[in-house]
Amino acid sequence: MQGFYNILKPTGLSSAAIVGRIKKILHQKKVGHMGTLDPAASGVLTIGVGKAARFFNYFLGKNKQYFAIAEFGIQTDTLDSEGDIVCTSDKIISEDEIRLKLADFTGKIMQVPPIYSAININGKRAYEIARSGEKIELSKREIEIFSIKLVSKIDVNKYAFRVNCSSGTYIRSLLSDFAISMGTVANIPVIIRERDGTFEIGRSSTLDEISKNPKENLISIEEMFPNLKKIIFFDKHSKKILNGVKIENEYKLSDGEEFFGYVNNELYGLFACENGQIYCKINLYEGE
Repeated sequence: MQGFYNILKPTGLSSAAIVGRIKKILHQKKVGHMGTLDPAASGVLTIGVGKAARFFNYFLGKNKQYFAIAEFGIQTDTLDSEGDIVCTSDKIISEDEIRLKLADFTGKIMQVPPIYSAININGKRAYEIARSGEKIELSKREIEIFSIKLVSKIDVNKYAFRVNCSSGTYIRSLLSDFAISMGTVANIPVIIRERDGTFEIGRSSTLDEISKNPKENLISIEEMFPNLKKIIFFDKHSKKILNGVKIENEYKLSDGEEFFGYVNNELYGLFACENGQIYCKINLYEGE
């Protein structure tokens, strides 16, 4: 099997744990997530199965949408509700104060990721280093917030937000920084990823649903990239491709253009045209 799953990740499980569950369900080793989601967060987690996992880089720049709840007045070391309280504030935040600040957190901004995150530092995850008690200093990185909206007031000092943002955005850091800009602190007890690229939460599958119908819930590679051309290679080209040889561009392709190529009526891989020649960029052939 190869393709993608749009999984509805529950809270309490890491992205790696979800990958492990899928491996057991499918009895298949080649499974990987296409972008991590915090254990305390829930929502859309994209999983690549088989050689579809080779498309990881194509998911790095995908935009995301999150629903999140911020509890102002309490900050934890993890910036969620599971960490130890490190700071408090008596300030009560109003809806008007929030709306006045939203524009300041729209567009391209700099962000320091939370120390309790899956960022790799010299072969170790940041959260592993933080748990050991060692100090961590993470560098600022540029992210883009396309929109941040106040959804509703839930309780005194507790508000719901919806954020559309670039890949690499940490919602915990974003809303924590938002709180600091208003002279208070916050923790983020609820984060739900509603969209990851083209994958939406309304069309996601639970682990139980995948366990019962693994093939039915699997999204094909071609379906994930509907705008790419499909080319069936001629016999003279098929032999060269099977031997890993580049072929001449006889298909009127633009330089840099990518497409799906088929050999013997089977999807062989993702191809690209470069300097007038065609080569296989991602090999998906079952025979290899």
